[in-house]
Amino acid sequence: MQPESDKISPQRNPTIKTVAAAAGVSTATVSNAFNRPNQLSAEVRERVLSVAREIGYSGANPVARNLRRMSTNTVGFVYGQSLEFGLNDPASQQFLLGIARALESRGLALLLLPFSATGNSETVRNAAVDGIILYCPPMNTPLVQVVKDRRLPAVFVDYPNRSDCTTLRVRDRSGAHALAEHLIQLGHKRFGVISSRLTEDFCEGFSDWSRVQHDFYYPQKERLIGYRQALEEAHINLNRQVRIFECSHSATSFGKRAIAAFLAAEFRPTAVLAVSDMLAIGAIEQLKAAGFNVPADVAVAGFDDVPEASRIEPPLTTVRQDSEEKGRRAAKFLLEMLDGQVEESRHSVLQTELIVRKSTGVRRT
Repeated sequence: MQPESDKISPQRNPTIKTVAAAAGVSTATVSNAFNRPNQLSAEVRERVLSVAREIGYSGANPVARNLRRMSTNTVGFVYGQSLEFGLNDPASQQFLLGIARALESRGLALLLLPFSATGNSETVRNAAVDGIILYCPPMNTPLVQVVKDRRLPAVFVDYPNRSDCTTLRVRDRSGAHALAEHLIQLGHKRFGVISSRLTEDFCEGFSDWSRVQHDFYYPQKERLIGYRQALEEAHINLNRQVRIFECSHSATSFGKRAIAAFLAAEFRPTAVLAVSDMLAIGAIEQLKAAGFNVPADVAVAGFDDVPEASRIEPPLTTVRQDSEEKGRRAAKFLLEMLDGQVEESRHSVLQTELIVRKSTGVRRT
C-alpha cells in the first residue's frame, strides 16, 4: 500500500496515457490490464488498476471504442405499434424473449426503438446499432425504407416477402382457414369476427370485408382472408351471416367491446372468430358477464396460443404459433448476416397448429 504522501490525486479527464505515465508502463500494458488480463502478470495488472482507480480512470470510452471498431455490439428492435402495447402483449413478449435469449448467448445488447407511423423517426435513423429487427410493421409504412436506407443487416418479421428484404413470418392464412373450418364442421353458420385495425384511417366499430384489401398489418390481413375463404367454401353468406368488428388493438378490453357491440346490434353469433387470443379472451369474459355459456351458447376461438389461452375458463381453442421460436429465428438470421455468412435476402415461413380446447363445441340446435 502506498504511503499517504505518495498517493496520486484524481484527475478531471484521465486518459490511458495518463495512467501509463503514472504507472510507468506503456499504453498497451494499460489496455491489456482492462481488456486482456491474461497478457499480464497478476502483480503488474493490479498495480496498473490501482493507479487507474486513484486517478479516476475506469477504462476506454465505450462510444469511442465502438466507433473505432465500427461496431456497437447492439441490435435494434422496432415494434410496429407503440412500445407500451408491445411490452404488454403476451405474443410480443414471447417473441422478444426469443430474441433476447439468442442475443444473450453472443453477449449482444438489445435496444428498443420507438415506432413512428409517419416514418419520420430520427431515433431509428440515428440509433447506434449493428442491425435491426423490425417486428410486424404496417406494410405501407415509410419506416421500412428508413431501415433499408441505413444499409444495415435487417430482418422484417410478420411482413410479406420482398426480393430486397429478409423476411420471417408464419402461415397465418392456412392456420386461420383451419380454425374457421373447425367451427364450420361443428355446425356453426352465424359468425362474429373480431379484428384489430385494418387500415391507417381507423375508426372502431363494425367493418366490412372490403377493408381487408388494404395493405396494413400483414398477419391480420392474412388471418381474415383465411377465415373468409373457409366461410365462402362452406357457402356462408358473408353479408347476412357474418359481421366484423374492428378494434384499435388486440387487447382483452377490445374483445369485450366487440361482444357488447354484437349484442347491442341484436346480432348474436353462434361462433366468434378473433384474430388474436387476447381479443378472444375478452370476448369470453364479456359473454360470461352477459349470462351466456361458452361454448354451449357461443363458441369462441382465437389465434397465437399465448400462455393465457390455456388458463382461461373454458380453455381457448386457438391456432398455435411458436412466438418464442420466431424471435429466436429472427435473431439467428440477423446474427448470420452480421457474421457475413449470408448476403442475399431470404424468406422463412413457420408452421402453425390448430389447438382444440373447450371454448368451442357443437352448435346448439
